[in-house]
Amino acid sequence: MSRAMPYRTPAALRITAGPWLDVHGSGGDIVQSPPAWDYNSTIVLGRQFDVDLPALLEDCGLPSSTPLDVCVRFHTSRARLRTLCSRTRLPAMNGVHASIPGTDLAGVLHVQTTIELTEDLLSAGPFVARRTGSVLWRDMVSVSLEGDAQLPIAPVDFSTQAHLPVQAAWHISLDGSDWHHAALGSLLVLLNTDNATVASALDGKLDDETATVLWDTLQVDVVTDLVGKALDDEDFPVEEDSADESPNGRTLAQLVSSLVRGYLCAPNETVPAALQRLRDLRANDPSLYRASVQSGLTYLGRVSA
Repeated sequence: MSRAMPYRTPAALRITAGPWLDVHGSGGDIVQSPPAWDYNSTIVLGRQFDVDLPALLEDCGLPSSTPLDVCVRFHTSRARLRTLCSRTRLPAMNGVHASIPGTDLAGVLHVQTTIELTEDLLSAGPFVARRTGSVLWRDMVSVSLEGDAQLPIAPVDFSTQAHLPVQAAWHISLDGSDWHHAALGSLLVLLNTDNATVASALDGKLDDETATVLWDTLQVDVVTDLVGKALDDEDFPVEEDSADESPNGRTLAQLVSSLVRGYLCAPNETVPAALQRLRDLRANDPSLYRASVQSGLTYLGRVSA
């Protein structure tokens, strides 16, 4: 169902919007060919976008000098925080683009494009948008990401599980008995639907700031536990990602190695050297090890719009 606005909006023919393309990947329509991704990659999307600005302003009853921006935002089915990718003033455009870090992705990716009023109008006629941020036009594209099974998440009612604390937010279930097993079968993040904050986040009912804190905290916990499990094993096998993955996907060792390489290695440091440094750090000061993970993930350092 389309959203009814309390002000005039443009005719659809005023905007010509092409499909979102996976610019640095297949180059194809993301709906037809979902982008491949991992935690260390960045998905770069682009689309053709043309606007008949004079006709659009006339349709909306706006003065010809009214400033309008085209905004691109994304969110996922796992974290409902809407993040601004780009903001471009009309009419100076050459298509629109979105650059999305793999660390911010999971589940279903939703990419929204809007045309918005940039400034408050001091005077306007009846049924004419006048407030900054008023959306004159929008569209949304959704796509299930290829490779999402790298971090499986399941909502669970902890009160029905005797071994899980009822008031906890989540539990990271990890089997590190064989690092060569597929990560999909070795890792499961259980989200407690009895926890009011977690339940609200899953339903998309949290404000952006609270959702950011929640999911950033979960990310720190996952990386801390995964890498910590590897630090406990002196024989942990460092593995590179490759096209010759197991039939079930990336192994647990590949996932952990990728996390260390992407977030915890110092400049010019190898993964084995980083693991030994972190192992020594954790043995001497566990709190400083956790702080190092927070620093690598820039914990609570994201700026949203």
